[in-house]
Order: sequence, then structure tokens, then C-alpha cells
Amino acid sequence: MNLLPLTSEERKEILKQYNITETQIKVNVEIIKEWKEKLPYLPTTITGLTLNLCLPLPKLTPKLERVILLKLKDTNPDIYDVEEYIHFNLAMTELSLQFDDSIGIRYMFDFEGFSFKHLLKFNPIPIAKHFEFIQKTYSCRISGVDCINLFPAFAGKLQALLRQMLWGKLQERLKIYSDINALYNLIPKECLPSEYGGSCSNIPDLLRQWDEAFKNHKKFFIENYNNIALEHLRPEDMKTNDEFGPDGTFKKLTVD
Repeated sequence: MNLLPLTSEERKEILKQYNITETQIKVNVEIIKEWKEKLPYLPTTITGLTLNLCLPLPKLTPKLERVILLKLKDTNPDIYDVEEYIHFNLAMTELSLQFDDSIGIRYMFDFEGFSFKHLLKFNPIPIAKHFEFIQKTYSCRISGVDCINLFPAFAGKLQALLRQMLWGKLQERLKIYSDINALYNLIPKECLPSEYGGSCSNIPDLLRQWDEAFKNHKKFFIENYNNIALEHLRPEDMKTNDEFGPDGTFKKLTVD
């Protein structure tokens, strides 16, 4: 089952907006393989059950964005863990990239059940690094960060923290909605689960499909977990300021 289906028309439009062809994609894959061969310290393999809900929705928006719904599954603040969300989101992103296409990611944060106790444990620094990692390493454009169900009492404080996580254009893309009806202009009802007035299945059914996908890709996740750099092979002159590899041996990507 394809959890993130695309029509042929959507695929063509996405390639058009990125100004790339299927042939160029194949060429780029070969460039990456060639780049990898020059770096022997890198590994040779290629790269539900959580307290937080991190759910990619199956239907693209009219702007060909992939919506990822984020909310608490367990609202107990004593077990709230930001890093647990990040770990799961990265695993989900790794799996999604195997078969997904879009021109950007739109994060939809639902703060239902979020309290002052959660806010005290809300650390923007790892989340900021996570967003940077998603954009620079995975080359995923974050086209929007939409927040709903924020209590007015701490909406301002949380908004200030959220803005610390974002930079440049991302700060402009952070929106807080007091009424979900305003969000329908960006994420139509047909793209949302029934819990949000939409017609795109429901959250329990979507979660069961993703849980099944995770179980079926157990080997993939084990390989990814063991897929670490062999630091003893890294040249000494590359161990400083080497965030994404040596200059000149890989295409440089510009992320909006």
C-alpha cells in the first residue's frame, strides 16, 4: 500500500517546479554514488510507537505540499520529551523519502492538551537544529508551520519560543490560528482527517497503516541505525567544519 500516493499529473508538476527531469534525477543519483566512493569513512549501506503523533497525511495540498500533523498522543507532561518526537520524525522522514514527492513540507502543530508544564520542558534549541537538519540534509523545503488549538494564556510565550526555532523566511511562515476554518485556505478539508472536519480518512486508521509500514521496514531501520560514519578513516584536515562533506565533490544545494 502506498501511504503517500501521487498522481502522474502531480509528479509532472513537482518536477516542473523543481526544474528537473527524470533523467536528471538518475544522473544526480550517480553523482551522489561517485561522491560517496571518494569518502571511505562514510558507511557503505544507504540510508507509531511514540508518545507524540507525527503523521504525514496522504493527500497533497493544491500547492503540492506534504502536510505532517504533529500533536501529543499522551498529554501527561511528566513524560513529555521533545527529543523523542525528533527521533521519530527523523525515522518517519527517512521512510517517507523512499517513495514520496512534494515541493515542500507543511507542519501542522495541534497543541490540544499542551499546558504550562509542557511549556517548561519545551526546548527550542534541538527543534531548531532539527528543522535545519531537515532542510539542509534532506533538502526538504519547509513551506509552512501552522499552529492550532493554542490557549490564549500562553500563546504569546509559545509563539516567541517557536520563532527562536526558525530563521529567515521560516519566521514569516509561522502562523497561529484561533479558528481552524482559516486554515482551510491553505490545507483544504479533503487533505485533512475527519477529526479536523476533513474527508481524508481518520487518525486511527492512518496510524494503523503507518505502524504496519514501520513493521514491514524493520530491516531498513536497523540498517539506518547502524549506518554511521567510520571516523577512523576520516582525514584529519576534514574533521573541522565538515558539516556536509568536502567542497567540490558534491552538488551544492540551495534550500529556500
